[in-house]
Amino acid sequence: MSSPRPLAVGVAAGALLISLFLVVLGVAESWPHAWQQFLALEPWLGLLAAGFGLQAGLFWHIRQQAHLRQAQGLASVAASGGVSGGAMVACCLHHGADVLPLLGLSALAPFLSQYQPFFLAVGLVANLWGILQMLQHIRARGLYQPGKGILGPLAVLNLPKVRGGVIALALVALPMVFWLNLNSGSQAANVSAILAPMSLVPQSAEAGGLGVEVSPRSWAPGFPVNLKVAFDTHQGSLSFDPAAVAVLEDSQGNRYRPLSWDGAPAGGHHREVSLAFPAVAPGARWMRLIVLGLYGVPERSFRWELR
Repeated sequence: MSSPRPLAVGVAAGALLISLFLVVLGVAESWPHAWQQFLALEPWLGLLAAGFGLQAGLFWHIRQQAHLRQAQGLASVAASGGVSGGAMVACCLHHGADVLPLLGLSALAPFLSQYQPFFLAVGLVANLWGILQMLQHIRARGLYQPGKGILGPLAVLNLPKVRGGVIALALVALPMVFWLNLNSGSQAANVSAILAPMSLVPQSAEAGGLGVEVSPRSWAPGFPVNLKVAFDTHQGSLSFDPAAVAVLEDSQGNRYRPLSWDGAPAGGHHREVSLAFPAVAPGARWMRLIVLGLYGVPERSFRWELR
């Protein structure tokens, strides 16, 4: 059975990182929330996954070449260059140990939400550094064909200068990103401390044989929106998915789908559920819950002023 190609290993590793991100958030929060976060961070996650996959592919290339050199060494006693197959494998494992912490840091970056921009930046810089370390090892051991294939340009690439550029970028960019992140976090904390949570009045409507009452829980800017919704009817059974018929809208034209819901299961004539939505946009003057397409009524609307 032939060994997987480095390209296939790299693609699989990148896909694994994205899958890990979705599974962790899906289990910790909800699957809709995980997907929403993925869409919001898609460019950065794509870069992290690409860097992770590239490192995995390069490591697999080194591993394959190490096995090849080892086989050649066993056949001809010693290959020109003075490095035995066993020494090559040990060196590969050593560099793998150097890179693994960088890979772990990159994988954790999307989950550290409090300082997410900073850790995303750290993850990207760490990926760059790990890739350069791999390329340096490949060139130093001659594990490529100059002028041929994807690794051909290594013969003329000035790796020390590139590494110096990455270090300079990290020294300038990372403290700046951290300061901006810290400053924005402090401002958000101050706003939350100054603005007390608002108590929003429950609203109700009845049409088409269905009564709907919406009771917002205490709300404050920047925090998720939680709504308790009660359905009452004497016509048929309340067998629908609450998350599929509910949309939250704000004064800036943003529309939000529920992150999660819990409460009474489908069926019966009375049903209470709790819907959790993302935080509405900063500065929104009002928000409204829209209940779509129940009992022949295209749209029921419940609006609250936020100022």
